[in-house]
Amino acid sequence: PPEAKTLGHDKVSTHSAIITLEYSNVSPETSCGYFLTGERTSSNGSNPSLKTSDIMVNLDAVSGKKTITLTDLEPGTVYYYQAFARNEYGKSLGDELCFETEKEEVPTASVLDVKEKKLQSAIVSYKFENLPDNAKCGLEITSQDWSYNLSVPAEEGASDFLLENLLPETTYTVAATVEYSDEPVYSNEFTFETKAPDMTGWWVFNDAMS
Repeated sequence: PPEAKTLGHDKVSTHSAIITLEYSNVSPETSCGYFLTGERTSSNGSNPSLKTSDIMVNLDAVSGKKTITLTDLEPGTVYYYQAFARNEYGKSLGDELCFETEKEEVPTASVLDVKEKKLQSAIVSYKFENLPDNAKCGLEITSQDWSYNLSVPAEEGASDFLLENLLPETTYTVAATVEYSDEPVYSNEFTFETKAPDMTGWWVFNDAMS
């Protein structure tokens, strides 16, 4: 029968790793390969064992040590791998080993200030850091019992955004948001109030009762 061995791994990063396997007693009809299963824990603990992959890779009839570069892996994920070989004379499974990919830096969002508050507008200063490539950024505006979301450019560092079509003399709360993967990030909340109409000056009343 053939023999499959799982030797180990090396150069584990956020999205890649190298695994080494070994096959012996391989005939032309032998099927060699490896199993790969990925599991990770969500940051909020709602799903402690979320399976991200479960695949079988066939390398055909190979012999000796084989170095496999794994790519497109999920960050912060534990991967289990195991060599296998089988033919008409029997089958063999290597030891199941595992490694954990490096975690990505979690993006951060913050509202720095709300300035130039007017009757129906205000400027929000916000900041994003450690944004991944697939991030979607926005501002969540809340007033009393309603809220709405505005999309803003996914850019690193501090930026300003003009809020328009607000109501005079109204209290608003604004927060910055980042959507990426399955874990949204919310910033601190910043509360501000738009200005009241200017009621100063002369007022003329017509007495329609006289």
